[in-house]
Amino acid sequence: SFFLVYTRMADNWLQSVPGRGRCAVAAKPLTPGTVVARFSGLPYAACPLPSQRDRLCARCLRSPGTKLARCSKCKWAHYCGSNCQRADWAAHKHECAVLSSGKLDGLADAPAADILLAGRCLRRRHAAGSSPDGDDACFDALEPAETLSESDCALGSLAASLGGLLPPAATPEATAAAQAAAKLIGTFTRNNFGVLNDMLSVVGAGCYPAAALLNHSCAPNCVLAFDGCTLEIRTVVAVEAGGELTHSYVDLCLCTKERRATLSERYGFACTCLRCEAPPSLPGGISVDALLDSSLEASVRGLGGGSAASKGGKDGKSEGGEALSFGVLAIR
Repeated sequence: SFFLVYTRMADNWLQSVPGRGRCAVAAKPLTPGTVVARFSGLPYAACPLPSQRDRLCARCLRSPGTKLARCSKCKWAHYCGSNCQRADWAAHKHECAVLSSGKLDGLADAPAADILLAGRCLRRRHAAGSSPDGDDACFDALEPAETLSESDCALGSLAASLGGLLPPAATPEATAAAQAAAKLIGTFTRNNFGVLNDMLSVVGAGCYPAAALLNHSCAPNCVLAFDGCTLEIRTVVAVEAGGELTHSYVDLCLCTKERRATLSERYGFACTCLRCEAPPSLPGGISVDALLDSSLEASVRGLGGGSAASKGGKDGKSEGGEALSFGVLAIR
């Protein structure tokens, strides 16, 4: 899979670096504000959060400001026009009956989106068969979860029980479909992106395999931006040819201790970026970390809380306020 991904980006946009694994790099000098097209673009698959389904087009994830047309069969999916509805039918036809049955209605946004997204991703990959294109190869190369949680397995079993949502299993075992779905949902934990609206609220979930190749830094040289479901990776500083492209997986307003703890818990690595190894100071020797800690404590006290602990990491908030298993500034 790595070879296929590498050949797709054979113009030196991808390298394997000891201790860093696969790294997205600049094949040429990039000026601040450059959209890095090699890692930007449309998702492999995406879906709106259930709580946002009557506000967003299920295909482009845009909110047009006008009344959306509703799927006449499931009355769940909404579209900004006939073009998007026709384009989405190849994916939606497999989930339409499931959505109309109401079997996902009791689930919160994040697990319901994980199930729908898993179905869309697995269906697309199944359709590609044994001759994957570059996007399929990138999808195959997503870093899998080291272990699956009970939640991953439960959601995989639920997805497999929803007739027609998943493609036929690759092997005849009775649990093969559930295992494939659980493995992919576990993979989502470290690789997926929460799709943001203009207010930076998470409104959808997307699988962007090429963008997932970017590693983390607490002093990133790139940020993410969304136009509907189209993801742009944009440089915020100049990047030399061969320089690694990074973005932050966590809230950059957290102090070093909190960022490192979140990255270790959620992603399983100890951050050794420049900002973590040598936390910056302001003129006069004032510690930035100390300021962030004191600001956080003051904010918590102002809200009536008793702890400065922050969820950070892949947690985001939907417009309804629900904690989600996605991230930002990565909301990743």
